[in-house]
Amino acid sequence: MSLQIRYAIESDSPELVRINALSFSPSVFYQNAFENVEFSALCTLKYIRSFEKFVDPKYHVLVGTDSETGQTLASMRLIIPLHLQQKSHSFIKLSEDAVLDYLATDPEQQGKGVGTQLLKWALQKADTLNARMYLEASEVGYPLYQKHGWKLVEEIVLDFEPLGGSNKGRYYIMIRDPVAHPDQTS
Repeated sequence: MSLQIRYAIESDSPELVRINALSFSPSVFYQNAFENVEFSALCTLKYIRSFEKFVDPKYHVLVGTDSETGQTLASMRLIIPLHLQQKSHSFIKLSEDAVLDYLATDPEQQGKGVGTQLLKWALQKADTLNARMYLEASEVGYPLYQKHGWKLVEEIVLDFEPLGGSNKGRYYIMIRDPVAHPDQTS
């Protein structure tokens, strides 16, 4: 299988929503936040929210597709502050980070390197912009991000019982500094 990474378009939204919902719905957070919500209602909510991202220039929504079949295998949303996207002649360095908002792989495609390839795209983009990146990782995603140079800033345990839910979720706040490549000029 050959993977094609491209910017998502509005007609990709149903697949973006499906993959996102399937990927994240097993998590403790989803099980508590959307406990009595039908899967179709969750998808409708996500579908509506996905359109907001297409019109905001700081959001970069990408899909990984099978280049032979066209099937969408994964998606990613990267937030790049506008000042990082524009050439600046200022001596002031703004400290706002790029954010890996989410990375979701179709559960049937997990473990095949699809998510890793999307992540590498994001890392290359951030490095080119000399941007530090921030993310909030789940227990499932934590090892992947750690493997690719992310550093743990804080581990958070969220207890859902006082909020009327059950179980505890563990989340990881992570940062990755840009990596200079020899072919980049200052």
